[in-house]
Amino acid sequence: MEKLESREKVINLGKLLVKELNLNQSVDTLGRWMAHYLAIKMNEVEDASGIEKSILEKECFDTILEIWSHRWNLPSNSKPLRNFKPIFDFLVKLNPDRERPFYFDNAITDKKEAEAKKIFKRYGWLEIAKDADKYARICIDQALNNAALELSSTEQAKWLSNIPRLTEDVDVNIIKIVLHREKDSDQIDGTEKSKVKLIKKIEIEKLQSNIDFLQNFKKIHGKLLRDLRQKLAALSNN
Repeated sequence: MEKLESREKVINLGKLLVKELNLNQSVDTLGRWMAHYLAIKMNEVEDASGIEKSILEKECFDTILEIWSHRWNLPSNSKPLRNFKPIFDFLVKLNPDRERPFYFDNAITDKKEAEAKKIFKRYGWLEIAKDADKYARICIDQALNNAALELSSTEQAKWLSNIPRLTEDVDVNIIKIVLHREKDSDQIDGTEKSKVKLIKKIEIEKLQSNIDFLQNFKKIHGKLLRDLRQKLAALSNN
């Protein structure tokens, strides 16, 4: 079943590539040649049978996946996921080599975790720094999600839904995470209906948790604001 689904996705991916590369108004000779070559290979598979079909099918699949692996080197107007480039540019500015959190370094080992909690309790400002970092991450996450939704289109949705998991694409995984679609239903046991229900439940719980945190952060925001005003007043009076 999984092999059949992957096969269908690869075929659909090939069709999308042919459509994307077959630019009648374009002067891109290489793009049109690749579209023509791929279309011929796909037609050969449809017309063949038996052992010949299996051989041609593998050759066709390899060609599709090879072109897909070079998707960011395709002509600018033919890059399948080009709509999401602003998202990648933004993530580069956030330094993707650094693990989360973005601002407050909370890389605490299990051994020191209990000691760290005592420190946070004793010094309220450190706890505030940790919460402020979480607040920033929630805000960035939601803003990126909305930005990605605005950049999405029916065409982009087709690309995302027809990319087989066997390709292990980092850019695709990032887009799915930003769009909050990182939960692959193929990896969840149960019927299609139960999978949808579970994913929806997880998303609802996540949203509610974020809402609760942001509401509680108002108190911290007020404390920070009062502290800033006090410092400003002290400096202004001197």
